[in-house]
Amino acid sequence: MYLLDLQQTIDSSDYFVFQDHLESVLMAFTRDTYVKSHALQVNGAVTCEGIPPTSSFQPHEHADTTENRVPPNGVLPFSGLVMYMAPLAYLYADPVELYYVFRELYVKYWSKLNAIRSERGTILPLCKLFEDLVVRSSPAAVFHLINVGLKPLDIAFPWIQCAFSGVLDIDQVLLVWDRMIGYDSLELVAILAAALFHFRSGELELVNTREEAKDLFAELIDIPVVTLLQDYLFGLR
Repeated sequence: MYLLDLQQTIDSSDYFVFQDHLESVLMAFTRDTYVKSHALQVNGAVTCEGIPPTSSFQPHEHADTTENRVPPNGVLPFSGLVMYMAPLAYLYADPVELYYVFRELYVKYWSKLNAIRSERGTILPLCKLFEDLVVRSSPAAVFHLINVGLKPLDIAFPWIQCAFSGVLDIDQVLLVWDRMIGYDSLELVAILAAALFHFRSGELELVNTREEAKDLFAELIDIPVVTLLQDYLFGLR
């Protein structure tokens, strides 16, 4: 399943040249128990019989050699996992450096985007922040979408959960992540989602189906996110 997600990523012309690096990083990630012990939440593990325990056990520890929990990192494979690391391949030629940066990002940020929790910065509060912002900044578009059976979050949830990886051009994704790290807050992702929504609010008042809404945002891949964020935040004052 991990490799299936990897294959979907490297099918893109943006990432196929990084196949070996991404595969080595992904395989190391699956075996790293540091992730399980430091992430806010991992999405589970499966109990398997007849396999040896992970090599992370110390000599003084005792483990059942006939039953073990896999994967050791506690993160079951899901679609989009590799996209959390793929843009970093443009910054780090050394897969070791890429791995440790990705691991820290997953522990500190990406795990929160896949955890159903009430803590600030997790996916549910981020969705609530997005909804509050679009109701404030684009009420007419929100009202129209609700009338035709759509919710703003139907459009924006994938953007938020993937932190715009695969949604925007790679350089723009890295600019978003750079500011997210600088402010040490995932709320920037929800704010950018609201800014994109507001940017197309006039056209959104004319759509009637989910497909029309998705087509409307298909052309935003190379939009300058820093300028968009500044214009949006200054306009909220």
